[in-house]
Amino acid sequence: MTRLKQLKLIAGWSVAVFALGMAGCSTDTPTAPQQQPIPGPGAPSATWVLTVTVEPGSLTANATNPATVMIRVRRADNNAAPPNGTTVVVSTSLGEFGSLGSGTTSVAAETVSGRTQLSLFPGSITGTAVITARLEASAGQASVPVVEALAPLVALFSFQNSTDNLSIQFLNQSTGNPDSFLWNFGDGSTSTEEHPVHTYAVPGDYPVALTIFRGSEEAKTAEIVRAVQSAFITDVDPRVVREGGRLQIRGQGFDTAVRVLVEGLLAKMISKSSALLVIEIPVGLAFPEEPCDSNGDGNEDGTRLVTLTPVNIEVVVSGQVGADSVTVPLEILPPSNVCTPGPGDGSGNLFITEVSPNTGSALGGGSVTVIGAGFFDPLRVFFGGALATTQSVTSSQIVVTVPPGVLLTAPCDVDGDGTQGEVVIDTLVDVTVELSSGTTHTAPGAFTYLAPIGAPCNGD
Repeated sequence: MTRLKQLKLIAGWSVAVFALGMAGCSTDTPTAPQQQPIPGPGAPSATWVLTVTVEPGSLTANATNPATVMIRVRRADNNAAPPNGTTVVVSTSLGEFGSLGSGTTSVAAETVSGRTQLSLFPGSITGTAVITARLEASAGQASVPVVEALAPLVALFSFQNSTDNLSIQFLNQSTGNPDSFLWNFGDGSTSTEEHPVHTYAVPGDYPVALTIFRGSEEAKTAEIVRAVQSAFITDVDPRVVREGGRLQIRGQGFDTAVRVLVEGLLAKMISKSSALLVIEIPVGLAFPEEPCDSNGDGNEDGTRLVTLTPVNIEVVVSGQVGADSVTVPLEILPPSNVCTPGPGDGSGNLFITEVSPNTGSALGGGSVTVIGAGFFDPLRVFFGGALATTQSVTSSQIVVTVPPGVLLTAPCDVDGDGTQGEVVIDTLVDVTVELSSGTTHTAPGAFTYLAPIGAPCNGD
């Protein structure tokens, strides 16, 4: 009985082996049964498929929010998950696992139902992070870029008035690498250029808006921009004026003029309109000098200031690039052209060195001091031939009351219609000291009678 059971078992084994043999054949001819190979020592017990994914698909350097690394593990032969607790070794070429600042670039993670998940912080280095997951002899990888952080999207712009009339150059200075632009110039015109030039039809203040875009993001800024006409000078009046006197400048585009420079010195603005500026010639100009004879002894040991001509005048307009700078045939008389004695001139001789103040009303009445040497009472002082009233006399100073003066006139055309009238202007006169002996000394152009401010252009 026992023998019979053994024979049945042997027969059954033979059938199983035969079936296996038949399954491996491509013909009906029987072959000898073959055994499956047995893995050698150290060989993997299975081949695994490791799938690595990273979300999001792009990382930003120095970001404080981590990316999520997800790893899925399955057998290659039957798609079965490994047992829970199976350890997968995960490493990264950039960044760190776990927590910000941990410095951990390789970790061992246990799977649950064939899955595991890690946090990856990108770190400060840009490049490509390669994440590798390994189980036994199998591995899977994923690559994700680590890019620089984008600057905040902030709309900014500046502008410069062109040298062309009413043209403005706009310069985009936005941050955040915008990829498109929309300008609204406040007059109904727009542009999509990054740095447009826009020409306005008329001067004025315009609300200019810039909107920038980066993908779905946008930012906007707005600013009031002033369009101005380029200033230019056509004429000056009068053509002869004393330092401290008033000067009319004619031209165009003066309505936004902010300053006038005469030979580089800032002039006082008395009044302004789009076509006319009235200024006061600044004090302190560098007048040329010439030798002179202060005491009539035939030796030119002294010096006197002489007329400054031609003269550079510059009109600077608000918001304009540059300014109109012209050299005009204007004559500016010095505050005094009295001959100042040199070291070889005798101090006992009669001479005038200064008149102070050197300007006054044409109505007269003001007190003026004549400074010099050789003054002896009795004496007389003349202003342009008109006798002044003497108040006091010393050897070096005479105090007088200025007599009324006569103002000269100059042609004028305020309305620009080509018809000229006349306007009174500042008038220079000589100052003469006459001693009782008949000896005289004259300071040419030493005093200026001032014309009234805003004097009308009669007959225009």
